[in-house]
Amino acid sequence: MTGRLAILCLVPASGLALLTAAGCAPRPSAPPAPPPPSVVVAAVVKADGARELHLSGTLSAERSIALSFATLGTVEQVLVQEGQSVAQGQLLANLAPKSYQDALGIAEARAKQAEDAYRRLLPMHQNKTLPEVKFVEVETGREQAQLAVSLARKNLADTELRAPVRGVVASRHAEPGMNAAPGFPAFTLVQTGKMTATAPVPEMQIARITRGAAARDGRAVRGRSHRPRRRGARG
Repeated sequence: MTGRLAILCLVPASGLALLTAAGCAPRPSAPPAPPPPSVVVAAVVKADGARELHLSGTLSAERSIALSFATLGTVEQVLVQEGQSVAQGQLLANLAPKSYQDALGIAEARAKQAEDAYRRLLPMHQNKTLPEVKFVEVETGREQAQLAVSLARKNLADTELRAPVRGVVASRHAEPGMNAAPGFPAFTLVQTGKMTATAPVPEMQIARITRGAAARDGRAVRGRSHRPRRRGARG
């Protein structure tokens, strides 16, 4: 029985030795923990970029005016270029004025003669020594001569073509040496205070456009959208 006890005691001792040896063995070291990620805090902003619709089209002016000389003549000089901004009343071009200056001189000379005749005969008419028919003839000649002077002055003034409004010269047709006439366009002037943009809209994008929505062109010029029209639609 003693031998059995010795055996029983050795078994636990051997097991204890094994367990102790296993427990004292070094363990492999764990890898280092990664650094915490950096975090940037920013305020939430509503972005409208996804709602913008970019279109290509044409710009048309609020008003387009075809300008022509009011009298006949030869263009003497042209003072503006296409694309140039002009002020109201600015001189754009003029005709050779020599013939109109001569016509005005002749009309003024005749008017002076008629005025002298009227003044000489007026006392005679007042004294009843001049027939009424003769005085009426002199008086009529005086009035006609005065009207001729006014007409000659207007024709001379019409040799100058001035801008009726402020705007931009869209096209220039007159050149020095050309013959000008009433109704023959010399310039086209446009007013750019209010512009209208016209652009085709894809069928699938029409629903994104509402009347009165803000609009702008590439130069950040702002405006408002009008009712979109489908292709082929009128009105």
